[in-house]
Amino acid sequence: MGDKAKDIIETKSISLDEVLAVLSLNKPEELIGVEETAYFECREVSYLTSIGEQSDKERNKFNLVKDVVSIANSGGGVICIGVKTLEKTNEKIEYITEINPVPDSHIQMKNWEDILFNYTIPSFKRQWLEYGYSGSDKKIFWIKIADIRDTPESPVLVSLSKKYDEGLSTIRENFGLYFRDRSVNVPYPPEKLHSYIQTGLKGGDNDGQARYLKSMLEAIDTKIDLLSKKVNKENVEQIKFASREEVIQNAIKKLDGSKGFFYLHAFPTKDVVVKDFWGQGDKSVYHFIKNTPHLREMGWDLRVAYSEYPYPNKNKWEITNGNRKINSFDIRGGLFSAGSIDEFLNWGVKDYKTNEKHNTVNAFALTEYVDTFFQTLEFFRTVFEIKSDYEIEAGFINTGADTNLLFPPHIVSIFQSLTDTIKQDKWNVNVNYNDNKHPSYFAGQLVQEIFVNGFNFVGRPGYPYLVEDENGYKVNEELYIKQK
Repeated sequence: MGDKAKDIIETKSISLDEVLAVLSLNKPEELIGVEETAYFECREVSYLTSIGEQSDKERNKFNLVKDVVSIANSGGGVICIGVKTLEKTNEKIEYITEINPVPDSHIQMKNWEDILFNYTIPSFKRQWLEYGYSGSDKKIFWIKIADIRDTPESPVLVSLSKKYDEGLSTIRENFGLYFRDRSVNVPYPPEKLHSYIQTGLKGGDNDGQARYLKSMLEAIDTKIDLLSKKVNKENVEQIKFASREEVIQNAIKKLDGSKGFFYLHAFPTKDVVVKDFWGQGDKSVYHFIKNTPHLREMGWDLRVAYSEYPYPNKNKWEITNGNRKINSFDIRGGLFSAGSIDEFLNWGVKDYKTNEKHNTVNAFALTEYVDTFFQTLEFFRTVFEIKSDYEIEAGFINTGADTNLLFPPHIVSIFQSLTDTIKQDKWNVNVNYNDNKHPSYFAGQLVQEIFVNGFNFVGRPGYPYLVEDENGYKVNEELYIKQK
């Protein structure tokens, strides 16, 4: 999108109505410092203006269709062409730095409408688009995209030929369902497409009751099974192992495993059945999965795209964020989350000189992810009255021995550093029911173990992104909150 920013800069996120107001008043300069969002896409160069190889033209065509369709599927928004952007270091935020108009000849709206019409299923309607210029001298070209979620055509899918992949010499079909995850176009995995197809073939069960019936019956079976037998320590270990294997194998199938992923699994040590587990009201597990705790709006945590919704998977509510993140909440009180390294936990590492042969994890991102998991666990067991100790296991899967941690310098007292490659890839932490420590202490204990035993990092004198007091190490949450 633009150059990489090297300094932390105060920016702002504004609503879609505010963006439209600025454009209608012909004051595009007021957009400087405004961040990209799920409903606001910024481009310095126009679509389809490459003079290079055919592969470049195909790539630009693909980007046009993805941008417009994903915004339409996610609630509508605006694309602005003729603005320069920068990216905050190690944050998934781009913001406008200056107005940089493009030549009139680069605005080819009629051609773009034809492409959108011909390469989408169902065909993208022209009436879903409005467009024009903002600024006294046509400084910015804008495209307003309608919210199509309540239309009979929703969702619209991308379907076009491409031959821009490296090493690809023949044209093949590209097909996908795209939504916006903040400012990124995210494809739905095959499981979600299959779910749409199944629902349609079975009569369009809009209320979702048929889909949940099997899971509800399984939940009843689980409750009866737990109540009918006495669970001893050996049983708990067997159940925990089976639960761990189930969620990890599920994550392997659904996440991007090109560089591996990091997981966190919290398992209650006592018999637990969450009351009214399959309800969907404001105080339900279903609602909680969509509203997990977080330190800041654009951080690394358990939240997913606004377009994602929980769905039942055996005795769990499960939710995914494309192929980069998966969360599941078990009727037995278990909590699982996993995030891919590529495009999630390695975000921003390219801003620093690292050994490209190594698989690098952003330690700043990893620490926040761990911290918000423990916050989520605390909230989960408190709200749903889960009276049990917890055993938490964390680790890397399919990462390889060449994985290391990068500590980016977010404040003066934290220096840039790269660790040795991974020495240990699994850790355990216990959370006692009667322990009143803040979740950041349990997270700090785990993170410190990962830094030291996992990557042989010894603090001088402390550990990046952690602080220490009389109760031990805890995550420096204030540091992250300052990055809002």
